[in-house]
Amino acid sequence: MNQQAITIAAILALAASAAQAQSIQLNGMVVNTGCNSGNFGTGVTVAGLSTADWSAHTTVDIGAQRYSDDFETFVGGLPDGDTDAYLMDVNDTGTQTHPFPLPPGTPFRITVTTYDAAHRPVYRSSGMVTPGCNDPHAEFGPITNTALPGPGVAPVPTLGRAALGLLGALVGGMGLRAKRRKKS
Repeated sequence: MNQQAITIAAILALAASAAQAQSIQLNGMVVNTGCNSGNFGTGVTVAGLSTADWSAHTTVDIGAQRYSDDFETFVGGLPDGDTDAYLMDVNDTGTQTHPFPLPPGTPFRITVTTYDAAHRPVYRSSGMVTPGCNDPHAEFGPITNTALPGPGVAPVPTLGRAALGLLGALVGGMGLRAKRRKKS
């Protein structure tokens, strides 16, 4: 295989690996189960936010009732890795409809939306906690993580892993064929 074919195959292999989005994601850990403000703790994973200013909007909902509306800006970013976040009785953007405490034993949804320095939403992580606070068996159900397209940005079409593999094999085959032609 010639050098050009090897380089293209290496680029395709790198493109096939998953890139970590700039995000704050719920990681499924429950670190404290209290129902009062600041008493329920959940684990989050921070990725790609170590530079610039980022914001996070955390909401806690039980049906149509919003118990927390917490909007925080992290000046200078956040270090990558796992950390704990605690639910607070705040109404930062005016959407809170009920104050803490959370009703014990009632399932609730936590949603964390990550915003870039221009205050555009870039990532959302959401999960349901059951059976609720003040329960030693509180746990997350399925967590949904979604990268959000920016305003006016069209989604970029991509190839799946199988298509990338086929493309890599095709490019490699073309390199071998060119090498054989060059020898003869």
